[in-house]
Amino acid sequence: DGEAGQFIPAGQAVFTLACCAPLRVSAEVDEEDIVRVAVGQTVVLRGDALPDRVFDGKVAEITPKGEPVARSYRVRIAFTDPKRVEAAGVMTGMTMDANIVISRRDGVLLVPNRALHGDTVWVAVGGVLHERKVTRGTVGTERTEVVSGLAEGDSVVVSDVEGAREGRRAKAAPAAAPAAAPASAPVR
Repeated sequence: DGEAGQFIPAGQAVFTLACCAPLRVSAEVDEEDIVRVAVGQTVVLRGDALPDRVFDGKVAEITPKGEPVARSYRVRIAFTDPKRVEAAGVMTGMTMDANIVISRRDGVLLVPNRALHGDTVWVAVGGVLHERKVTRGTVGTERTEVVSGLAEGDSVVVSDVEGAREGRRAKAAPAAAPAAAPASAPVR
């Protein structure tokens, strides 16, 4: 980190030594969430430098003492396939988004978060709008699980609903509408 002949002040790093240890991710987990994290849990990782790549990992260590000011705990994550990670170009110092998998359930209904208005959604049935109360499950950054109130195949309104009224006519936008958000989307 220095040039020959350069004055290096006390306390500044000149060299960073590294060896053959595989890359790992250090993540800070809030004290409210750390109780749901355990060694061995699956982690899904994505880096800003490689946005189209997703990497798998496992929780390798959890620090026993938290950081009192930030109220967080350091979690170290080991990549499941370190050779694939290095081949992809991941390097020391890059940032990664780490999603620790708390639970996994198959066959759940997910709706885009923008379709939810509190505990209600607007659905289009036969070209007519209806407001439905739903029970939410796990909330994600883009989608939320719906435990009850919707069925697979229901069309939920994801566009602006300020003018939505019960019984008002609605028309769905084509699924491949360019440069416009669809008025409704099937629940998956």
